[in-house]
Amino acid sequence: MTQKFAKKNEIYLNTFDLNNIILHITIAIQRIRNGYQFQTKDNRFNWKSSKFAQELLNEVEKSQKSFKFPDEDLVSLGLVIDGSVSRWTIDMKDNISKETLNLIKSILSYVRSIYRIDLTGPEFLNQFGIHVSRLIQRLKSGKSIQNPMATQMKAQSPTVYECAVLISHKIASQVGVEVPDNEIAYIAMHIGNAIAKQIEDNERLKVIIVVPDYQDKFLSIVDQIDKNFNNELSILKVVTEETDLSEKVDFLITLKNKINIDLPFVQISPFLTRTDNGNIRNKIEKIVNTKKQLTFDHQIGSFFDERFFKINRNLKDKENVINYISDVFYEENITKKDYREDLFERERMSSTAFGKIAIPHSLEMKALNTKGFIYINPHGITWGANKVYLVFALAVKKQDSEMFRNIFDRLSDVMTEGKNIATLVQSTSYDDFLNKLKSMM
Repeated sequence: MTQKFAKKNEIYLNTFDLNNIILHITIAIQRIRNGYQFQTKDNRFNWKSSKFAQELLNEVEKSQKSFKFPDEDLVSLGLVIDGSVSRWTIDMKDNISKETLNLIKSILSYVRSIYRIDLTGPEFLNQFGIHVSRLIQRLKSGKSIQNPMATQMKAQSPTVYECAVLISHKIASQVGVEVPDNEIAYIAMHIGNAIAKQIEDNERLKVIIVVPDYQDKFLSIVDQIDKNFNNELSILKVVTEETDLSEKVDFLITLKNKINIDLPFVQISPFLTRTDNGNIRNKIEKIVNTKKQLTFDHQIGSFFDERFFKINRNLKDKENVINYISDVFYEENITKKDYREDLFERERMSSTAFGKIAIPHSLEMKALNTKGFIYINPHGITWGANKVYLVFALAVKKQDSEMFRNIFDRLSDVMTEGKNIATLVQSTSYDDFLNKLKSMM
């Protein structure tokens, strides 16, 4: 349906554009079907959206039995649709106050300093700017829109959700109203694709392709490799001899029978068969996993100190666990006294429980030393609406922000698997726990 109206209006939607529109419309429909909607006025189409947006939303209403979008949704969805068309440039000054624009610039600068992620592209700025503007209006009027995907998004994308929490904290500081979980999840939706793309780009492996000569036949293979593995590989150059190598690379792809250099390589046939593609894929996965494992092993040993490992059945609720960890960190000169309140402030924004684990940490990286605390209660800890069995408390200095992200990402990946948590909770000592954790990476 969306593509049909796009074609009618001579609009090109790339995959990102299309997914963004469909996701917002789907969530709006589900939210309204669940009975949550704003008051609808009689003059329903007095809003500044394009003909494309109006026709699309009209058709969506017709396709849904006894269904109407409220005015607030028509305005928001219209802006989302128009802001999702890659070749259109929406002047944010027409829709967003100067104060909000300055806030957005401050937010994106903050995200860049913590996550090393640049979200300042014009497409993202347009869509996110409109969303933040509408969000601030809702917060000031005491309204909030439901997001049926909030719980799922938090559990499946902890890193993206955590970035959304940091952004929400900045917004709440300006507005003076806390941002609820449902709204945080919408922020996560906006930043998710952008963050995932940049993380993907940063993690692409560097390769050089070695071919016997520069015949067109071999160059077409290079094009095919680039097409098949564009998200995973960055092809630095094509050479005829491995002696021509100067850049630091992760591995070579070669059509030659023999390589006279000590580097990992994949030999492929002149026809780039399914087997060749499979071999390249296997090499990518092996090198990526090895890199992550080496980085994590190096960081994890120093980050999780044996002094800060505890198996205990006595502390059964979030407050007592946070108080205990905060006291230990303060006594060991890891954090200042305000670390305790920093943890509770972060919990008030959105619970740090992800399924059966919790990863409490402060919004600001101001620890005296970078350390993690592991607390296990095999009988469970009441953590808001969750029951957790394993707690990773993080205290991080600003200089170690990259370490924080690496460890948070890796822990989040491991902890999405229930069987991993069950295994770790059965640990009997610090060494036993660390060995099990490393084996899961």
